[in-house]
Amino acid sequence: MARARELFELSPRPTAIFTGNDEMAAGVYQAAREAGLSIPGDLSVVSYDDSPMAARLFPRLSSVRLPIREIGKTAAQMLLRNGEGEPSPAAPEFEPTLIVRESAASPG
Repeated sequence: MARARELFELSPRPTAIFTGNDEMAAGVYQAAREAGLSIPGDLSVVSYDDSPMAARLFPRLSSVRLPIREIGKTAAQMLLRNGEGEPSPAAPEFEPTLIVRESAASPG
């Protein structure tokens, strides 16, 4: 939240912030409210995680989702194979998905 406050003091002020996780985005929301900024009118916010919190914030937070369960399952399978002396196949790639909600607007 302190870093968001610093960003809001810049001239020109940023019109969009991408955070590393949804909890950080919640801090940006609070700092924006304290600064009198509206989301997405004055500031677009997009995050990473798409935790349940993202859909509970107001406005609902746009967030990047990764298939966490699939990643965990694949990692566990690779570890088990490795522990049994089997060579691990190449690590698979996982596709992120942008979940678009109300926290982001087109640049105006």
